[in-house]
Amino acid sequence: MMIECKKLTVNFGNGEGIRNINASFNEGEFTLLLGPTGCGKSTLMRVIYMDILPTKGHINIRKWDSRKISKRQILHLRREIGIIFQDFRLIENLSVFENVALPLIMTGHSRRIIKDRVEVILDEVGLLETWHQKAGSLSGGEKQRVAIARAIVKNPFLVLADEPTGNLDPEAANTVFELLRKINSLGTAVIMATHNYGLIEDTDYRRIYMENGSLMDL
Repeated sequence: MMIECKKLTVNFGNGEGIRNINASFNEGEFTLLLGPTGCGKSTLMRVIYMDILPTKGHINIRKWDSRKISKRQILHLRREIGIIFQDFRLIENLSVFENVALPLIMTGHSRRIIKDRVEVILDEVGLLETWHQKAGSLSGGEKQRVAIARAIVKNPFLVLADEPTGNLDPEAANTVFELLRKINSLGTAVIMATHNYGLIEDTDYRRIYMENGSLMDL
């Protein structure tokens, strides 16, 4: 089992957050996290990469336990998880290559390894010819593909995609979703939060619905 949540609760004091979630996620699984805006999808994802820690209950992610994890261990955990946001979060004055290379630079890889790995990943997402362009000059769909490349360049065991198609037109959204499906087919687990039901209606991936901070399998 990759992730196990036990009575997981996060209180923000404003009625939002998540409460009493019991759930597990398996290695290599593609899970769709569904529900309206404000239902707690993003909060659950933040707990998974330990941007926030539970108020009550706990979460185990492989060897990491939220009850006793240190700040240094949180950094190690995040190196093994790829994260894709709705608003891309690229550094727009850096090139496509530099944005994708950043996680490898931060973990001290050699220039040769960085160059080889980034070129392979950019080719996989169909952006090798744009490697020199500034990220700010790209379309929304291209930016999200750069964000996907950045998320997978470090070979994560899990990719978290938080409304990755929310700001995209239908064609770009479909391209992004197909890339996530390809990533999963190669063995990486994916948890994707979305309210784009048309995009996923013909898939048989596991679906979990969230409402008012609680979670249930459909």
